[in-house]
Amino acid sequence: MNPEAEEFWRESFELEAKFGCELRSGTVPRNRLSVGMIKEHDCVVLTRDLTGEGLKAGDIGTVVHIHGARAGFEVEFITLDGETVRVVTLSPDQVRPIAPREIAHARALKSI
Repeated sequence: MNPEAEEFWRESFELEAKFGCELRSGTVPRNRLSVGMIKEHDCVVLTRDLTGEGLKAGDIGTVVHIHGARAGFEVEFITLDGETVRVVTLSPDQVRPIAPREIAHARALKSI
């Protein structure tokens, strides 16, 4: 395996352990993944603020259910210490797969 691929898989395993979700999808590089390839237990990124839910674009959640032919996703958002914040139903344009070389960012959760 070349060094770039080794680094990709190492980073994927580290993020999976941190967030409790699956980042890998076979051997397809994450930058080629589309919403159509999202599976249950994949980590996804929220693409827009959901003010009423207390969620912001960039928050990372775990897909817990896929509706129909990917018509929508049930996504669980948790705090870094494992407390569930929300489980929300999202349309495909509200989420995207995590891309390589992205970094998570911590923020304080405001009361909802």
